[in-house]
Amino acid sequence: MQSGEPRRIIHEAARPPLGMRTMLWAILIITAVLLVATLGEALTRASVESQVRAAAARNAALQRDVAATQRAIALARSDVEIERTARRWGYIRSGDHPVIVVVTPAPN
Repeated sequence: MQSGEPRRIIHEAARPPLGMRTMLWAILIITAVLLVATLGEALTRASVESQVRAAAARNAALQRDVAATQRAIALARSDVEIERTARRWGYIRSGDHPVIVVVTPAPN
């Protein structure tokens, strides 16, 4: 340093007052708690939404099964299907005359 220049005095950095430091720590802790709570809620929401999607998929599959069963029931209750099944089992209608056809092999 030269003798004509003003001296610079470096002061030690002053610490903020205790109240200010306490308030900053409180804000930091509150922010961290809110962040953790928000992330927890986001994870819970994602889990619930995936469960809802899985339930909706199962519901759609069950609705398809119900529709197929209702169609099968409607077909089984139709007069045509009832008669076809009864004749396959050997039943005849009253008034029908059974005809037995005997096929003999043709002579060679």
